[in-house]
Amino acid sequence: KKIIILYNQVYRMPDEYVSQVRNMASDYEVIVVSQDKLTDEMLEGAEVITGHPDARRLVRANQLRWLHIQSAGV
Repeated sequence: KKIIILYNQVYRMPDEYVSQVRNMASDYEVIVVSQDKLTDEMLEGAEVITGHPDARRLVRANQLRWLHIQSAGV
């Protein structure tokens, strides 16, 4: 089980929030990675992705249950 937290040059989740995610979801592997370093292997098995992933690559996230885009509602 994985949670992927993507960042780019515009937005990076503050470390304290990443720590909170890790504490609340201790049974998940939390991966913090820049969009350009995201691999297909990371996507496989990801249940949660937050950030701005390339929609064409989401097919690799075969366990995806929640996609959170930070700009939603802005």
